[in-house]
Amino acid sequence: MTTNDDDEAVGYRRPPRHSQFQKGRSGNPLGRPRKRRSADLAAILDTPVSVTRGGRPVDMHQKELELRQFLKKGLAGHLPSIAYLFEEFEKYGALPASKRIDGLVLLPSNDMPEEMAMWLFLNVGRPPWSPRDVTRGRTEYLKHRSEEDRRWDEHMKYPALEDPGYRMAVPDDTAPRRRPKKGHRTIKAVVQDIAEERHSTTIDGQACDLTTVELLVHALNRRRLAGEVRAARLLNKIYRPYLDTGAGVGGYIVLPETATPEMYVRSIELRNQENDQPRSSAAPVK
Repeated sequence: MTTNDDDEAVGYRRPPRHSQFQKGRSGNPLGRPRKRRSADLAAILDTPVSVTRGGRPVDMHQKELELRQFLKKGLAGHLPSIAYLFEEFEKYGALPASKRIDGLVLLPSNDMPEEMAMWLFLNVGRPPWSPRDVTRGRTEYLKHRSEEDRRWDEHMKYPALEDPGYRMAVPDDTAPRRRPKKGHRTIKAVVQDIAEERHSTTIDGQACDLTTVELLVHALNRRRLAGEVRAARLLNKIYRPYLDTGAGVGGYIVLPETATPEMYVRSIELRNQENDQPRSSAAPVK
């Protein structure tokens, strides 16, 4: 066998000569492909956009622009926009922890009968109530309790009826909120600033200065009292996550500070309609 024949031989670890690396030539003639850089989504969302406010161009965070668009629709009565805003407020810790929002009162309805809670509100004032106040409310309620209500109370086992020393608990709202440093605004800071922004408005003929959260709650509550079940469900959903830690197992009725017994009865009817409860709504005891 000649030397030339040996060079052309093909076998184990001897690929055909034409497919072997050639001297002086690269095995990758096209070169190494460039590294593909993934898009920086956070940078895209943080890039400010130019908008016109008061006739002047200003740079605004994209999150702020988004929330303001939803706020405009929400104040016009668009329930999905209101729901989205409260989801964002809750997500970024912008909802108040207190059981009190200016202009509204929250009555515990799982700790005591609804009629008893309303009597305390009308005759004592807004909660929290002292054990002495609760004793007064219990005494007045039991004077006028019907047989149907008695059976219902035994079924519900209300703590305020069964525990002579019942005391309402109030969530701690004294912890200071950390504010971001000056300069770059994070999305969390943007959401919190929108939630706490003050708005001058008029409610029932009176001038008010409300935060965005309070303004949305008032808009939602007006629709709830007008008989819109979707608004009632959304309002209950908004309050439940951060109010259930307040008194017992939770359950609250949301009413304006200037609530009347008629408003209360209507509120109970809406809640019963939502929960499909067979128990009738009785007027609060006098």
